[in-house]
Amino acid sequence: MAKYSKRELERAKFVKEQKLYASGGYKKAAFLTRTLNDYENHLYAYLIDLSICLLPVYAWGVEFILILSGVIPPAYFDLLFYIMYTLLFITSCILLPLYTASKGGYTWGGKMMGLRLVDKTTRRPASVMRLVMRELLGIGVPMMLFGYFFSVFGILLWWAINGLCVVLSPRQETIFDYIFGLVCVYVPRYNMVMVDGKDKDASQTEENVRPAQASQSAMTERAPRQAIQRSASSGSAAVSAANQTASGASRINTDRTSAPGNPAQQPAANTYPGQSAAQTAARAHAAAASAASSAAYAASQAANDLSAYPVQDIDLHIRSNFSDDANAEVEDIFRLARDKHMRIISITDHNCARANSQAVRFARLYDIEYIPGVEIDCQLYGERVRILGYYIDWNNPFFDEIERLSLRREKDVSLERLQAFEKATGLQIDSDALLSNNRFKLLRPRELTDLVFDDPDARNLASVQTYLMSARNEEQARDAFMRDYFGPGGICEVKVQYPNARKVIEAIHEANGIAVLAGWHIREMDTTLLAALIDAGLDGVEAFTPANDKATSTYLLEVAASEKLCVTAGSDYHGTIRPDRALGVTTMPQRAHSLVEKFTRAAAKPKPY
Repeated sequence: MAKYSKRELERAKFVKEQKLYASGGYKKAAFLTRTLNDYENHLYAYLIDLSICLLPVYAWGVEFILILSGVIPPAYFDLLFYIMYTLLFITSCILLPLYTASKGGYTWGGKMMGLRLVDKTTRRPASVMRLVMRELLGIGVPMMLFGYFFSVFGILLWWAINGLCVVLSPRQETIFDYIFGLVCVYVPRYNMVMVDGKDKDASQTEENVRPAQASQSAMTERAPRQAIQRSASSGSAAVSAANQTASGASRINTDRTSAPGNPAQQPAANTYPGQSAAQTAARAHAAAASAASSAAYAASQAANDLSAYPVQDIDLHIRSNFSDDANAEVEDIFRLARDKHMRIISITDHNCARANSQAVRFARLYDIEYIPGVEIDCQLYGERVRILGYYIDWNNPFFDEIERLSLRREKDVSLERLQAFEKATGLQIDSDALLSNNRFKLLRPRELTDLVFDDPDARNLASVQTYLMSARNEEQARDAFMRDYFGPGGICEVKVQYPNARKVIEAIHEANGIAVLAGWHIREMDTTLLAALIDAGLDGVEAFTPANDKATSTYLLEVAASEKLCVTAGSDYHGTIRPDRALGVTTMPQRAHSLVEKFTRAAAKPKPY
């Protein structure tokens, strides 16, 4: 690792903190309140700034004593006074404002006490001119003018008036804070680690490199709080950290036991044409890991019998036929919600926000409160996640761009997957016939798997017969086949690049929305990844959804409480395509209803549309 000086490291840390704050950390900035601790911190920061500004006065006081003692001739009194006054002007009217502006709102004292001057309304970094004028007119100029015309009494009077304003204001704002729309806040703290990295892919940014890996490059943030550690259990489902990634990072999983017919016991170690023993072993290892995860998921779904859950009046995760994997018309969703006496819903289509324009009209027609939403595929540290956006301005150009990129990406991936599948199996597939009836022109692993198993000639292939003979039933055979061919490490696996999650969260905020982590595969999410998403400005978590077992929901509630995050609930309804999902069945217990309802209160306010 290259050697860096302490100054270089501090500079790198400051730059990184500035970037994290601007990209979403401002949402965690906390206003000062009328508490003794906050008053003390604010006062200490101000006194530090004042002490540095008054250094020339202290020096002049020493010079005055030396004059009285005869060490310095009295004739130099006036000269030394004007030198002191000039230096006082430099420290209070030039150095302090310029330092504050160069540090993005940190004064000398604010830097030590963790306080920063930011925009009062948004908590985002304030403009350079506002920071300079605030320090110049709030500290430098009054000190010079009142000191010159009214001596010490004038300066003390100004400090008293300004201090009274701070005490009386709810957020401890000074007179010029009100004038320039600024406020002091506590900024989030980040623990930094410098790591070596020479193998960083040129196409990746530092946000896409996992901090837990030794091959990363750039200074990355660690989880700022110990709350992102799994330590709780709920009911009979104990929390386990036994499932590890290759880098050793623990994942969110429940304890699991291999049962007869577990997909991990399927023929994952078969060899394939063109594969070396090492490739086969690597593929088998990845497939076994995927199988174990699938088994755990299936077990949780079996335990999470949806028939045991009532229909809730709030459902914030619904897909319409604007999604590529759902078939419910927008009006049919509202009609069904009305029949089920539901009160608040949100349609969060997959990488598409166009349903919202219809939904807001049907919301008035069916007298149902509606929250505009969307669900976006993205990634961080190379892992795919899904971010839900709520209360969004769906006309924002960002969502049109996301839809366009998604359609192009999925079409390209489908063709690449088809070519790899034909090469691996030796089958010739009429892609035009397959795509002719496909509205989104996509070929997913499930469709290709069904194509093979539904074709009599393809079923007689030795590789397919291996799965049919080894599995307990046809469904398990198809699942094992799809996992081995298209899953992680499979010979037909296609690596897909998704938008950066940080950018997606930032864009949702720019569209006046709230970013929530969807429950999709959240059980398996690395805690480092979850912490990074929170640091990127994540506003909430989908704690209740059929994909989450009770232990996972409990854990997410703990994280939400410690990180001050919103809590949502959704059924993941897909229409008739997913019979295991029912509108309004979110698995949310009644005692958690109030938590989710807090998130939906804005839905009852008058809408601009």
